Amino acid sequence: MYEYDALSLIDGKILPDRAITRGEMIEMLMVSMNQGRINPGAYALRTASYADVSKSSPYFASVEAAVDRGLLDKSSSSLKPDEPISREELADMIVRALGLKQLSAYDEMFQSDLTDLKDAKERGAIIIVTTIGIMQPDGHAFHPKAKVSRAEAALSFVKFLEKRSELQNERNLY
Repeated sequence: MYEYDALSLIDGKILPDRAITRGEMIEMLMVSMNQGRINPGAYALRTASYADVSKSSPYFASVEAAVDRGLLDKSSSSLKPDEPISREELADMIVRALGLKQLSAYDEMFQSDLTDLKDAKERGAIIIVTTIGIMQPDGHAFHPKAKVSRAEAALSFVKFLEKRSELQNERNLY
């Protein structure tokens, strides 16, 4: 993901074990979906969708592009871009990017042997990303509230890009 220019260095280092923030994750997603960086000038006249992601934020263009594509939940007035993203939030973001958000809403139709989803808000998204192999559980546990490391985020996005390509090829067959 670093070579793809979707993961920025911190103090000249990748820091794979460090937790990735929401802002970094959104930027990684948008760079990967856009096949390159988002042009900040495209959003110069835009009003911020979230109170804590101002036009001066390095994530502003990526966040606004994600809002336009329906990849972020706009029900909150803040995004908290500098806080670590949870595994559950990442699963939801990936499912939205795959165009499967509506399917994930029918989580009662999914069976899973994951034992820690009782309190998960995004149960359907978690089951989808683990079933198709984008995110890996730890045995029978997903750890929905756990932080995502930069290495795990990069690996998840490589798998996301592969699955997205497969799904697009399958959709083109029909």
